[in-house]
Amino acid sequence: MASKEKLLNKEAFQQDLKRKKQQAEIARQQAVIQEKMAALQELEDTSKAQAVEKKAGFTKTKLVLLGLVFLILCLLPYPKLVTYSKLKVTANSIYIPERFGYGNFFLDTKGRVELDSRNNWVYICHSIKDKENCQRYHLLKIEGPIAVLIHWFK
Repeated sequence: MASKEKLLNKEAFQQDLKRKKQQAEIARQQAVIQEKMAALQELEDTSKAQAVEKKAGFTKTKLVLLGLVFLILCLLPYPKLVTYSKLKVTANSIYIPERFGYGNFFLDTKGRVELDSRNNWVYICHSIKDKENCQRYHLLKIEGPIAVLIHWFK
């Protein structure tokens, strides 16, 4: 009977040893996983910090660009859509008012343009051999920049 108990204890001892080895292996694997998770967390934290820095720089860039666009819009002349006629022929042209020393002009005409909105006349003048020839057209209506965009993309 003593040998049976010894054999049973030996089997129990072997099972105990096997279970301890498995637990040690599991503990080792969990330690490796925790190390990798810590490394990933650290990497994620640094990337978030860099993203926040980039985002702050991006916001400054946006503000500078927005300011530049606003300044350009303030300085540039606003185009107008002018409808005029002569001899029952009606035309639409995009009129750019004078700014920075450049004269008034239509985008589709090479001549100099004078707009007399008080008397409802449009004068388009061309210079030919030291002589200026002006044509007078009846001004029907003047529309703003949104009408210009609609006319342009039509």
